[in-house]
Amino acid sequence: MWLGWTLICVACCSPAAAIEAAIAGADAEAAAAASGPDALWHVLSPELQHSLSGVLMRHSASENLDPEVDALLSHLLHDELDSQQQDFIAEGQQASKEAEEMAKAEEDKRRREHERATARLEEQRRAHEVEREAARVQREAEQKRAQEEALERHRSHEEMLRKNKEFNQQMQERREKSQQKRAALQEQHAKNWERATSMLQQVHEQIEIVTDGWREAPFWDDFFRTSSASGRFSQLGFDHLQPVLAAAAMQPQRRLLVLEPRGATLAERLAEEIRSRTAQQAEAQQYGSEAEGERDFVIEFGLLDAMSMSNVSQGLEVSKLAALKNAASRMAKLVKPGGTWISISAVPPALHVPLLGRLANGMFALPSESEDAAAGTHAIVLPPAAAAQSKTGLRGAAQVADMLLYGSESVHIWAYRMQRLDDSASDLAESSPSPSAPDAGLLDIIRQQRPATRDDL
Repeated sequence: MWLGWTLICVACCSPAAAIEAAIAGADAEAAAAASGPDALWHVLSPELQHSLSGVLMRHSASENLDPEVDALLSHLLHDELDSQQQDFIAEGQQASKEAEEMAKAEEDKRRREHERATARLEEQRRAHEVEREAARVQREAEQKRAQEEALERHRSHEEMLRKNKEFNQQMQERREKSQQKRAALQEQHAKNWERATSMLQQVHEQIEIVTDGWREAPFWDDFFRTSSASGRFSQLGFDHLQPVLAAAAMQPQRRLLVLEPRGATLAERLAEEIRSRTAQQAEAQQYGSEAEGERDFVIEFGLLDAMSMSNVSQGLEVSKLAALKNAASRMAKLVKPGGTWISISAVPPALHVPLLGRLANGMFALPSESEDAAAGTHAIVLPPAAAAQSKTGLRGAAQVADMLLYGSESVHIWAYRMQRLDDSASDLAESSPSPSAPDAGLLDIIRQQRPATRDDL
């Protein structure tokens, strides 16, 4: 017993000393006890073994014990070591039990979560099945409704086709009746117009006899305004004048002037057509407003007709004569030597060329008194325009006036092409003696100016 307390006291001071003391005490008691390891198992009390074990556990970690000492301590602390082993085993078993319980709890938790997830999926599946069933029912209802609507549309289409067919048949019958009626009216109109044409030609001949070849100027002025001649004159375009310009050897670099009486509106349009087709230096002016300077070509539209066939009294014929002379002199200044003056007139060549010859006074080469393009006289025919109507708006009045005036519905005009002679020839012509009473003869020629009649064509 004293050995145990000795070991405890020494162990408190130094573990090594306690071990040596234990060995010494053990040797002393070993002599008195039976020999063998088992004799030392119960030498120390359990309390002393527990205390010594605690001391050794706190201080023996840094000490290097001798194997014999370690064996001796193992025998001395057998009960404590056995108790610790049992405690360790019990703790291991408790830890295993707790681990099993925790694993079981975790497994139960996972199982419950799996069951909840399965329940949610099942609930979602049932909801999806319900939605699919509702969609199927709705789809079937929509298909049925679509089939009914398609049948209704088909019936409506068939009904519309039937009505359209009936309507087309009715319209075809009406169209055929209308065409038959129109054909009958056209045939009747042709017969009536043929009779009217014959009558108008007879009237034309009688009027020509009564007016002494249309020389009654007041009658001519009023009647010409009623006819479509003035409106038809606006149809004149580049295509009508192209043969005239080609015969005059028109070139793109040549200068050209389109001259018209005041109040007319044809020159600008014609000049634009000429610029786009042949001569880029084409200009349009009204008589009296043209600029000075010589040109290669001057196209004059109805200027001499307006002066010679205007409705004036006998006392003013002198002013008409002066106006014509001034116009011819102006043309001589506007057209350079070798250039061309093209005069557009409604007067036939047999009456107009003598007037041009008296007015030109040797400054221009005269055209032929018959229709001869090679000799400078070009005939232009303006066909009747669709739905021609007089200025008064009386339906058919223009056609009747054309028939009475020309003996046909087409308007005939002429383009007189005259080349400007050089200055030496002009001076020689001006210095040649003139016939007696020149103005009186010129006035007679002016009085004869009139549009062409059926006999002139």
